[in-house]
Amino acid sequence: MPFPPYHPAILLGTQSVVGQNREHILWHAYATDDAPETVAAFYQRALGDTGRTVMGQEAIWRLPAEALHILPISADGPHLVFRDAWPASAQTAIIISQMSRP
Repeated sequence: MPFPPYHPAILLGTQSVVGQNREHILWHAYATDDAPETVAAFYQRALGDTGRTVMGQEAIWRLPAEALHILPISADGPHLVFRDAWPASAQTAIIISQMSRP
């Protein structure tokens, strides 16, 4: 995975899905007490602006077969399936996904 780990984050869980074209998507959800802006700044220093998009409070880095999403923990997203796993102090969700084709 080209995305460096954000060490204050804890793993919430991992899931996988199969898309319409039989591609396999594996994603990992993490949570941290740090603010989304702090986490996004870490990744911007590490990855630069290549593949980066900002949509409201969400920062996204997209590579050909991988993606990194940083968003407020309360935002709508797949990480919500793990809402019982994050501490009450968590502010940010980090979602890293990998796609592979058959």
